[in-house]
Amino acid sequence: MKLFRGLLLLGILFVVIDGALPQLQMLLLGGRVIIGLLPLKVFMAISLIGFALYRPRKQQQVLTVVSLAFAGYLLVDILHLWLGLELPAIDLFGGYWVYYSSFLLVFLAGCSVLEISEKGIIRFLIFLFFICAAIGIAQYLTGWTLLPTRSSDGSFTVGAVGFLGVNRVFSLFIFPGTFGIFCVFMTGLFLSMPVRGMRFAGWIVLAVLASAVCYTTLIRSCYLELIATVFSVAVLRMRPRSLFAPLLPVAGILLGLAVIAKNLIFGAVAGSGVTDSSSFIARLLEWRYYADVAFSGSFVNMMFGEGIVQSERVATGSSVAPVDNIFLSYPLHIGVVGLLLVLAFYVVIWLDLLAKVKRLNRPIDIAVAALWSSALCLGLYSIDIPAVATYLLLTYISYPREPSSVKEAFIEEGIPVSVTG
Repeated sequence: MKLFRGLLLLGILFVVIDGALPQLQMLLLGGRVIIGLLPLKVFMAISLIGFALYRPRKQQQVLTVVSLAFAGYLLVDILHLWLGLELPAIDLFGGYWVYYSSFLLVFLAGCSVLEISEKGIIRFLIFLFFICAAIGIAQYLTGWTLLPTRSSDGSFTVGAVGFLGVNRVFSLFIFPGTFGIFCVFMTGLFLSMPVRGMRFAGWIVLAVLASAVCYTTLIRSCYLELIATVFSVAVLRMRPRSLFAPLLPVAGILLGLAVIAKNLIFGAVAGSGVTDSSSFIARLLEWRYYADVAFSGSFVNMMFGEGIVQSERVATGSSVAPVDNIFLSYPLHIGVVGLLLVLAFYVVIWLDLLAKVKRLNRPIDIAVAALWSSALCLGLYSIDIPAVATYLLLTYISYPREPSSVKEAFIEEGIPVSVTG
């Protein structure tokens, strides 16, 4: 069982740092990539199903209902996309894998009692952060990619590297944006560590380093996510039981909307690098176009989707032009009903994470909850919610077993009980 837990943790880390396994294979196999993320996620799903059958966890009832309703809807919606819109089956599978495989893994992880050491997970993450940060800083300072951006067989490609004539930093990730999300998460994790004298000063230094590395990605949506995440960490550490804590995702959305309002009211400003907001006009035009596609067609397509996927790895006959907004990308793919189910899943997971923070107050729970609370802010400018969802696995695989009785709960809390009961 320890071996399987170790392999599962390794698989999760390879999914989080999604370019590490392909880069390792290209290094060892002369530029070829044999094992991609698809077989890795299939292995993880099978392993989690096995763990759920061997040591099941009593899952939160609402989360179970929402997850099963979401999965059932996806299966039914295939009929609309395949038979109604006549989309190729291979494209449907690719779109589902890109958008929803992480949600499936999260649900399966929540159904399993794994109890992988939180300290061990954090040590691995810190070790990997130093490696990724070193590569990222070297890429930023030299202006070179340093690592291959395409495999010799064409099965692996690093996307969205170029930006205004410079190379974005991607480190060991497939996209600069996912590297930015990792840096945001590590910033939140460092700020969530226990306050113990001078050691906490070291965590602050590491948080500043992670924030600085996040800047090198030149992904402005990650900057907003960083602000929202740091704010959420502060609230979850100091006032997790306050009335405001459940509303942290709303605060993140308001931050993202404030940036949109600023550009609409005061206009976009041309500049250099990340200060150039003129691209907002192009993004606004894209949103308007795709809003017409999603909401101006037939009622059936509006409710159940057009099957459009934003992914260079899914060769749909539709479009892979940037949508960069989850409130448009999900209606375009699986309709308004699908969007509502995604948001329901988000809310249920958020409330579950908040309950974990209140009960255990562990650094890993605080960091993951803070990142998840900022996901909707990120989602206003990106479709990277599935990438954020992979971090949920870190808290669910380390979540301790629920006490089986009141007596056992007292023992875990250090409350003395008599031998006779």
